[in-house]
Amino acid sequence: MTTAIRHRNSEDWRRQTEAVLGYLASPAYRAVHFVGIGGVGMAGLAHLMHEAGYEVTGCDLLEGPTIQWLRGQGIPIQIGHEADHLQGPASWVVRSPAVPLHHPELVEAAAQQMPVIDRGALLPAWMHRYARSIAVGGTHGKTTTACMILHILETLGVASAYVIGGLPAGHSGVAGGGGLDVLVAEADESDGSLALYKPTVAVITHTELDHVDYYPTEADLHHVYRTVIGQARVASVIPVEAAEDLATPGVDVRTFGLSEAAHYRAMALEQNGGQGMHFSLIQDGAQPLPVSVSAGGKHNVLNALAALAAVDALGLDRVAAAAALASFRLPGRRFDVVLEARGITVVSDYAHHPTEIHALLEQARQWGAKRILGVFQPHRYSRTRQFAREFAGALRGLDGIGLVPVYSASEPFVDGGRSEDLYATMRSMGIHHVVLYDSLPDAWKAIRADLMEGDLLLVIGAGDVEKIAVWAADELA
Repeated sequence: MTTAIRHRNSEDWRRQTEAVLGYLASPAYRAVHFVGIGGVGMAGLAHLMHEAGYEVTGCDLLEGPTIQWLRGQGIPIQIGHEADHLQGPASWVVRSPAVPLHHPELVEAAAQQMPVIDRGALLPAWMHRYARSIAVGGTHGKTTTACMILHILETLGVASAYVIGGLPAGHSGVAGGGGLDVLVAEADESDGSLALYKPTVAVITHTELDHVDYYPTEADLHHVYRTVIGQARVASVIPVEAAEDLATPGVDVRTFGLSEAAHYRAMALEQNGGQGMHFSLIQDGAQPLPVSVSAGGKHNVLNALAALAAVDALGLDRVAAAAALASFRLPGRRFDVVLEARGITVVSDYAHHPTEIHALLEQARQWGAKRILGVFQPHRYSRTRQFAREFAGALRGLDGIGLVPVYSASEPFVDGGRSEDLYATMRSMGIHHVVLYDSLPDAWKAIRADLMEGDLLLVIGAGDVEKIAVWAADELA
């Protein structure tokens, strides 16, 4: 993507968000239709609007658990894409980024001169409804950190609405009410819309390059991070390693990490057999505060630090906040143990970036398995091509590697971004314990035949590779 296109998109985002603010303030726009409502980001927003009294309808290509959850809330949803879906009461349309503009509903909306808004413009506008808000963005750890923040707030009795890109433990859906005091929102940086947020507290979990289909360089991504940091009304929370690069004059920026320079620092880290972590929190030179978090791995210590810094910025009691983390449970598909049977453990994990896979393997090694096997589904062609050697280096640590076809997430094909290309890169790097499969069923058939007592199988990726974890739980239990 060229710089000119990127700037044009930035201006378009702002125009759309301004339009949404007008729709939300007008009684003429109380009915809205979601095209691609089954996506996790779309579903959360649809639920919040329905809960707030808007007349919400939607459609999607396929049935699924999210569709069933929304229908259970009373939202009418049609399967398939047809122009007559807009014959209902809707006065405007929200479009999933996975739905191209030539889809029948969007063509019909244009014919009716009905406003069409991209999903990314809606949440920043919706956030204005709340007295306080926390927006969580970053390359890795957004969902877990947002869930930690939500858990702390709820444990401390702070009624909180939320919209998160995963299922918080103990909740029935990816979004929920809680009044208009606090909103905890996972803020997507993938398309530049993160720059639209003006939260009470902005949290950036990691700043490593990703979404290379939109950001040609790390500098482009960091520009968006600096924008949202500068727009936080009270404080921003960032990794200490990024302090110099993301410095924003006139903003209360609070850093977290493992170094002495961090405002929120973790010391004396102890693993609990892959099941959790213990550490001491040092906050701006204060006396150490013991913290236990029931989520394994150093990466979850960093997530916990970011969460504690965020709720501290809201003025919550730091001792009570730290104590709340002891009862935290990871959201779905974050080191999600779906099976322990016949001496075999199967874990499903959303990791889809090399750094996330490194963290996953670090946590997996704490289990003491005889073999750690993995089946990996790359997510997006552009990411697979950009980070092929990094993916290879991360996956090398597995005792056996299965590759399945790329999950495109509606991205057009990018030359050099297939699983076959990643396989070739791995072989060229001397990684020979890798097998390329044509499909998920083929991979599961071969992997199941190879599993033995003492194995830990990691099902890795952000697409539909989780089907293998479901099959494993069904067939091996």
